[in-house]
Amino acid sequence: MNHLRCSFALLAVLVSGSVAALPAAAQGTGPGGKPAAPAAIDTKVTELLQRARAVMNDVQSMTYNAEVIGVMPDGNRQSIVKSAVVAERGEQEGSWKFLVEGNFAIEAKTGGKRESELDVKASYDGAEVAVVDSRRRLLRLQDTKELEVVRVTMNQGSAATSVAWELFGDKPLNGCDVAIKAELESPQTVDGLECDVVWFVPPKAKSASGIVHESAVVPSKIYFAKRDGIPRRFEIYRPATASLPADKRGEPTRTLTLTGLALKSELSGKSFTIETPDGYKVTDGDGKRRARSPKSETPADVKPAEKTPAAPVTPAPSGTPSTPTTYKWPLLPSDRNLMNTGTMAPAFELKDVDGKAVKLADFAGKTTVMVFWGTWSEQAKSALPAVQRVFAKYQGKGVSFLGLNSESNPTADPRKFLSDNGIAFPNVLKAETITGNYRVKSWPTIYVFGKDQRLVWGGQQIPTPPGGGSAALEYLESNLGQAIDKALEAK
Repeated sequence: MNHLRCSFALLAVLVSGSVAALPAAAQGTGPGGKPAAPAAIDTKVTELLQRARAVMNDVQSMTYNAEVIGVMPDGNRQSIVKSAVVAERGEQEGSWKFLVEGNFAIEAKTGGKRESELDVKASYDGAEVAVVDSRRRLLRLQDTKELEVVRVTMNQGSAATSVAWELFGDKPLNGCDVAIKAELESPQTVDGLECDVVWFVPPKAKSASGIVHESAVVPSKIYFAKRDGIPRRFEIYRPATASLPADKRGEPTRTLTLTGLALKSELSGKSFTIETPDGYKVTDGDGKRRARSPKSETPADVKPAEKTPAAPVTPAPSGTPSTPTTYKWPLLPSDRNLMNTGTMAPAFELKDVDGKAVKLADFAGKTTVMVFWGTWSEQAKSALPAVQRVFAKYQGKGVSFLGLNSESNPTADPRKFLSDNGIAFPNVLKAETITGNYRVKSWPTIYVFGKDQRLVWGGQQIPTPPGGGSAALEYLESNLGQAIDKALEAK
């Protein structure tokens, strides 16, 4: 089972091992690119983490009510998810099962009429994720053993934010130890329980090539209940707040609060399989319709067969489609909050940085990668150099790349950013005129279209890698490369 990040969102604090000292590789960078000196971590913080882990080690099942409040980009509205969550240990060591049932809505911060209301229901039985899409009347299924894939798949039905992922996996809270800052703040009360509050700032993450991933430095605040040591609240803050005092940070961008938490030393006996609702279609991870086959019972002590190691990969000759690479991680499923796979790319005509017209028809017959970005988005700016490295890998292999820039500030200079960062693939400006057609809601959004201009894969923001955020950009490159290979293999 993979180690998970200390966050129920895409990016947050990383957790692992013991808090006493920070490994040099996990530390942030100081002046001149040298590793920053590790911050002294209070003994009390060490004790809080150790106690939470000790308690979770004895938990076989747990239930709680979750309330998730997220601030919408316009700053005037908020998303609210309220749900009941059941988590239970699976048959394999370190594995977990989940059931989430509740509802999602968007409303003004000042109250008033709610919008975009929908039911939330998702489950994971240790082998298959099932997500109910009530809006499209679909039951989406994804086979996986990877907890990170479970999280991403559940996010497509707005269920992922209700799960306190940092408590599950091989080791609870597996990474707060490598934080470059872990500070105790004033105690607070959550659900009638007094809590110790800790402010965590993760180290700067780097790609495999050593590029510092600034936007991965997403601070968080965790509220540990004094009664049993288990966190009752997780707050995620903007990257810019990492070095600010408590009174200057503003409100968190997302808050998960656990109420009515019950820890049990025995299994719940709950079913973690969602039956197909009447009138619903069943689709797989690629959005293709499928028949749901009955599950066979496998004894808990039977270990799955080991996979045969992949054969060595021979590089493809220049000018031909690339031979698929053997990747460290599996490809994440296409994000269901974006365009559906198989959908035709909407037509457009925009101008590039030199004023030349560029239209969708120019890319007919080619596998095409589209990257929506803006200079105001830290994640997008971090992602573009990673996309550039993938672009360099696929040059001359029948793959086109196109950056689509959106800016709200008239003084922004995307041309300078592209030049300063060595981004060589073509870019067009004023893409805000087509983001609605492409269902772009966060940046970066990356699409891979096949030669027929139908969507093969889509993803948004920089994904959280299994095992830790220090490889966030490498993980982005891995997913993009696999999606391109998938498009090239299609007939």
